[in-house]
Amino acid sequence: MEQERILVVDDDEGLLHLLRMRLSALGLSVTPCTCSRDALMAARQETFDIAITDLR
Repeated sequence: MEQERILVVDDDEGLLHLLRMRLSALGLSVTPCTCSRDALMAARQETFDIAITDLR
């Protein structure tokens, strides 16, 4: 079975690292991004099942 792919976007690098560790431990494929520009580039290059974003 293929891993679910998650795009995580947050400018707080500590929180981003924590989310990546926790989600990866659950067997998920995580692509972390610290800014919207990087997130858009990642979304153009691959398909994600879900995106988790920081709105503020």
